[in-house]
Amino acid sequence: MRKQLQKERKKGGEYRRVNLKNDRIRRIKPASFVMDVLKAEQRKQKEYRLRAGTIWDNGMNLVFTNELGRYQSSSTVYKSFKRIVASIGEADIVVMHGLRHTFAMLSLQMGVDFKTLQQEMGHATSSFTLDVYLQLD
Repeated sequence: MRKQLQKERKKGGEYRRVNLKNDRIRRIKPASFVMDVLKAEQRKQKEYRLRAGTIWDNGMNLVFTNELGRYQSSSTVYKSFKRIVASIGEADIVVMHGLRHTFAMLSLQMGVDFKTLQQEMGHATSSFTLDVYLQLD
């Protein structure tokens, strides 16, 4: 992963592809079921592209798009997230960023070492990872 989509923090701000926080390329190895989801999304995007024809616009080369190839707004993503967590009985999960911490804690509980977790989380040092996640345990 080289860039992320981020909305400018001002009224009417635009979405832009920006470098990651520490400006390092982050390589991840998703679980096979995640790859299946990504492949299904790729197939869906190909269908969208065919239907949209000349108005297809994915100039930013996004993985997840709307039917026209453009980004999905943060409110659309947030509403979908809230609907999913409510459907599994976890409506008290308030923020999507909490998933990041859940991932880290579950990884540690499953025996992933701190160095590996540090790399997956994109932290500059494993000591930072230790400081954050040993406090949450």
